[in-house]
Amino acid sequence: MLEQFCETVSGQSDIWYATNLEICNYVSAFSRLRANVGGTLVQNPTILDLTVSLAGRAGSRVTLRFRTATLSPRITRIGGFHTERMYLIKGARAAVLLDTGCGFGDLRTCVASHTDKPLMWCKKIDTSK
Repeated sequence: MLEQFCETVSGQSDIWYATNLEICNYVSAFSRLRANVGGTLVQNPTILDLTVSLAGRAGSRVTLRFRTATLSPRITRIGGFHTERMYLIKGARAAVLLDTGCGFGDLRTCVASHTDKPLMWCKKIDTSK
């Protein structure tokens, strides 16, 4: 199954390869986003370009939504709030989530909408090797 996953994600132009410092800078900038009370406007006070998907509002909070794409019956790509990509691989008895994104949004609910199998996850994928 790992070979199938590697074939599926190889050569993808939409995968963000970043250093730990780039990720830390992005997460720091993302945490400084400000939304108005109505949730209709988000201000970025930093110099970094940030991407945010607005799905809805709950009171004065902005709700962020993950983007998903079914790559095969057993593999779902989950797009985070910048260019990070996570992959949900569904096996016969369990599922595994490769990477857990940058820590924003309700990833648990997103994953639960794609599988009801017991879940294991890999927090970080080392792409330097």
